[in-house]
Amino acid sequence: MTARSRQAHQLAADLSEHFGVPFTAVYYGERDRHGNGDWRVNWTDGPTGAAVVAEIGHRAARYPALEVARLGFWRGHTDLAQAAALLAWLPQHPEQFDFLNTFTVDVAFDQTAFPEQLDEQLQHRARALLRAGGGWLSGEVIRLLGEHCGRGWDQVEQWLGDNVVDLATVRKRRQRP
Repeated sequence: MTARSRQAHQLAADLSEHFGVPFTAVYYGERDRHGNGDWRVNWTDGPTGAAVVAEIGHRAARYPALEVARLGFWRGHTDLAQAAALLAWLPQHPEQFDFLNTFTVDVAFDQTAFPEQLDEQLQHRARALLRAGGGWLSGEVIRLLGEHCGRGWDQVEQWLGDNVVDLATVRKRRQRP
């Protein structure tokens, strides 16, 4: 194992300890002429990418064999964390109510740290939103959320606080003669 490899894995372990979520270091091969390849740090949910980049910057001197400025990053997400992030982010950005789409979902997740640890009431609403979409944030459920946003955030909270029925059940009901 090379020094670079050891340090990449040590960095992932140190980030895991610091942030309290699992990080992994993955090698993608030698860099090509465009600079692609080398090491990438991966994690799911947890801190924002900006927080991880800042923390790595603070720790860079501890990993001299790594070119931390060229290190790749990838933050994965669970559906629940993505839904919770969206529901936490939207009330602070009411200007987005009329433009809700998958890009908005990505921005909300990217800007929300530790969405999996948000309060239980918000997690309950996130689970309700996922139920409405059949387990994920489909374009149809995002559109439906946007319709409720148009009536005011209190309507969204009421809709998600009630026992939301999934879209597949609604479709079946519509198809009955």
